[in-house]
Amino acid sequence: MFLATRSRAAGLISCFVVAGALSAPAATAATPQALLPHSAGLSSAYSALSDGSLVFANAANLPPIDVAKAAVGQSAAGVAVPTGLGTSDRLLQPLLAKSSTGKTAYGHGAGVSVGLLGSQTAPPTIAQTVAEATSPAPTSASGELLTLPIDPLVNASVLPSTAAANTTADGACVVGKDLSNGAAHVAHATVLTPTPGTSVAVLGNTSESVSHTKLVVPTKANGTTVTTGNAGLLAQTTQILAPITLLKGTPGELTIKLLGPLQLSAEAGGVPGTSVVSYAVVGKGPSDPVLTLTAGGQTSTLTSQQVFGNGGIVLPLGIADVTIGAPAHSLTGLEGTPVTEAANGTNAAAAVDFVRVSVPGKLPTPAKDPVGGALGSVLNPVLNPVLSGLDPVLSQLQQALADAGLDLADLRVGHLEARSTVPAGGIDCSSDNPLSESRKDVSALHVQPGSTFDYDIRIPNRGASAVTNVKVVDSYSAGLQFVSSVPAPQSHTGHTLTYDLGTLQPDEFRTIVLTFKVPDDAVAGTVYHNEAEITGTYLGLPIETTVEVDGPTVGPSPVGACDLSHSTKFASNLKVKTGETFGYFVNVLNSGGEPCLSTTISDTLVDGVTFVSC
Repeated sequence: MFLATRSRAAGLISCFVVAGALSAPAATAATPQALLPHSAGLSSAYSALSDGSLVFANAANLPPIDVAKAAVGQSAAGVAVPTGLGTSDRLLQPLLAKSSTGKTAYGHGAGVSVGLLGSQTAPPTIAQTVAEATSPAPTSASGELLTLPIDPLVNASVLPSTAAANTTADGACVVGKDLSNGAAHVAHATVLTPTPGTSVAVLGNTSESVSHTKLVVPTKANGTTVTTGNAGLLAQTTQILAPITLLKGTPGELTIKLLGPLQLSAEAGGVPGTSVVSYAVVGKGPSDPVLTLTAGGQTSTLTSQQVFGNGGIVLPLGIADVTIGAPAHSLTGLEGTPVTEAANGTNAAAAVDFVRVSVPGKLPTPAKDPVGGALGSVLNPVLNPVLSGLDPVLSQLQQALADAGLDLADLRVGHLEARSTVPAGGIDCSSDNPLSESRKDVSALHVQPGSTFDYDIRIPNRGASAVTNVKVVDSYSAGLQFVSSVPAPQSHTGHTLTYDLGTLQPDEFRTIVLTFKVPDDAVAGTVYHNEAEITGTYLGLPIETTVEVDGPTVGPSPVGACDLSHSTKFASNLKVKTGETFGYFVNVLNSGGEPCLSTTISDTLVDGVTFVSC
């Protein structure tokens, strides 16, 4: 046993011991505060791919060619995608132009992807404003501004695309950031223009499509998390769509406005019940309004249940058939086929089109009230002016389409795909990364306005060789005042501190203790957050890990006698080897309203360790 005496209200005591013949974990005093607080090797097969296109047009018999295809605002993100599977989406749109040889992840964003082809099965080969990133090593990229007129197929103004890929050369889990992502941004797009001033569809204002893949805590459809210690894999695409005007420039103009971001997710956790496909307008419940339809001065507002709850809405307009809100379906089948949600949690996949337009329409157009059932009373006041306006010019428009070569066209707005595959049990993030046992803790769970507290970061090298160029980038919550740290940071910018730790030899560890002051006017209930990204080079390859902690929480003013019950203790290592020196960190906190005088801390060491110093 060793003793230490303190008279201060709070403090940090660092004590070091040498391990004898031990094999048990050292850190029994505290457990990690997140499911995956470190990066480590992926020991089993896994794969994910998400992608989306804001607008897709496929026109047959467009002279002088047989087929023309275009995707506007295309994003994609893949990780460990099997060869050949991730090169294009189910619409045969290319998702990656760079070579993926030797790579495990990619991000892709393209403003416009166009193909002037000779057959329906050939993928487009022309892409503009492309941003592509592949890893390892982690990379990022961005595209450029462009206005691209390819009449009568598409005319678009696009903003810079972005992409990133973050997998590392040692096959480590990347925790706390995307494995890969891609984003595309479109300022305006006009699609299928048979005559000057008329268009089948116009996407006005700024829209974006963002795809990403990420390790997650496995979660069931009801929101229950599964704490197996292994990770799940998320493939997700989110789109913000500007108002969509169909049959622009005709008496039958119809504008569709989505009232929130559209999102398709496929998540697999490797545990029964954790293969989950989700398709919805973000943040909207069944009774919340998600969409408006406007035509002829009339506007109808529809709820999520009305749009998505009954298989979508079909509008037969004669010149075109329009489907809105059709359910997500399988990647391998047609609309109406079920999404993939494996019972054992290893596979989830789906595809969907928010709006689909077929030109020319194939459904019979009723003279009045095209929509039956419960939605008829809501939609027909809007749609009847559309049909009345189209009726006298319908044959002219159909002829104009034929004259422009648009004998057959398939138009989709809000096309999304996602698929994720993990091994049974989830993704095992074990200890292959030599920095995998890095940890972060906070000295106090509750603090008072004006008080100080510490974050401590421990970085051990558990590999067989040295880790060089070790760097720690620590980000702390706005409002906190940085007081000092041991060691001192190399730089301090905004709310970010940077530490260059140099080289860590095998089984050597470094500690950073950061002291912060709580604002004098801090509001009770405020929760602070701290995150540190640790990077280095191991065996010539880049490695990284992220550690983070939520806390402390600002509490009410302390009352009552001396109270040391919120004091905490942490270990520097999760595991130790025979003969290795490691540390315990004892954080002493008085959370009472009266001083603690002549405070004594006694610590009993387990058999097999030898006290070194405090």
